[in-house]
Amino acid sequence: ISDFPTRHNYGLALWQSHFERILADWVRELGVPILRGCEVVGFAQHDSAVDIELSGDTSLRAEYLVGCDGGRSLVRKAAGIDFPGWDPSTSWLIAEVEMDEEPEFGIRRDRVGTHALNRRQGGEPVRVVLTERHLERTGDPSMSELRDALVAVYGTDYRLRSANWISRFTDM
Repeated sequence: ISDFPTRHNYGLALWQSHFERILADWVRELGVPILRGCEVVGFAQHDSAVDIELSGDTSLRAEYLVGCDGGRSLVRKAAGIDFPGWDPSTSWLIAEVEMDEEPEFGIRRDRVGTHALNRRQGGEPVRVVLTERHLERTGDPSMSELRDALVAVYGTDYRLRSANWISRFTDM
C-alpha cells in the first residue's frame, strides 16, 4: 500500500460486525427483512417472482434475489455470472470468541502473516483474526482449527471457551 500515489497510503480496518450493522440499518430503512441463520439452497425464477428454498425446509417468494456472498455464491453461479480473480494465496480465520484467559491484545506479524486480537470494551467477546498456515483448508472452520491456529501464533489458546461465530476467508 505504501507505493500508492496518494497521501492516504495506509489501510484502515473495520470489524465485519460493524459493516453488517451499517448495512443492516440501511436495509431496515428500505423495509427489507433480514433472515439470519439460513442459507439459500435453491431457487426458481418466474416471470414476476422468485421462489427461494432455504435451509431447514423453509421457502419464500420474493420479487428479487440478490447473490452478493462472494466467490461461493449459489445465486451468482446459477445466473452464470463469472467471479474473475486469481487463486487464493492466503487464508484467514476470523472469529468472535469467549476466552477464560486474557489474551495479548494487538497486532502481531510473523513469517506467515498478520494476526490480531482485540476487544472494544471489557467484558465483550474477543475478536480474533489469524492468518492460516495452510491454504488448502476449505469449508467451515471448527473450534479445533481455531484453537490450533491460536496455539501456532501465540503459543496458547487462552483457554478458548466458545465462539459466537467463526469464519474463513481468502484473498481471492
